[in-house]
Amino acid sequence: MSHDPVRCPSKALVMDRDNAHRGYWLAMIPDGHNAEDVLRPEYFGFHAGKIRVGDVIEVQSEDMSWWGELLVRAIPAGLNVIVTRKRFLDHFEVDDLPAGYEIKYLGHTGKHTVFYQGNAIQGDFSTREEAAIKVFQLAGRKEQRALEAAAVDSVAAVTVRRKPGRQPKQAESPAEQVAE
Repeated sequence: MSHDPVRCPSKALVMDRDNAHRGYWLAMIPDGHNAEDVLRPEYFGFHAGKIRVGDVIEVQSEDMSWWGELLVRAIPAGLNVIVTRKRFLDHFEVDDLPAGYEIKYLGHTGKHTVFYQGNAIQGDFSTREEAAIKVFQLAGRKEQRALEAAAVDSVAAVTVRRKPGRQPKQAESPAEQVAE
């Protein structure tokens, strides 16, 4: 049983600029398509009528986790394929998040969203890097609050000793402060 190859949707590919020698295209690769799909000759095949040999296609995943550049090398007539060669293809990964945190891409509406122990904390980050910065800010605040709580607990544990017969000084009332 064969299935249809993954193809670039028509609205995902736009002309960026064109000159006498080559065209420059931008392909915003939808969620669910991956870098391996983009490298297959069928992927841009339905666009064979507008792309020409020598053109450059910049590819960027919708979630901005990878991007690259392809050079069009051949467009065989009647086959609905475009042969490209990868000039480069970079993947951006964010590793080593603090325990309990994860980042998920939720599409156009939620974009990259920060989760802590399975619960969504904050979303709408354009890139994983933006979301990771928020994770480290949140984790740092959590750690800072834990340190502050420990300091308060240690201060509260200290017993205040007063000299016998001595009363603590009472603060003046706001009315007495104003009268002076």
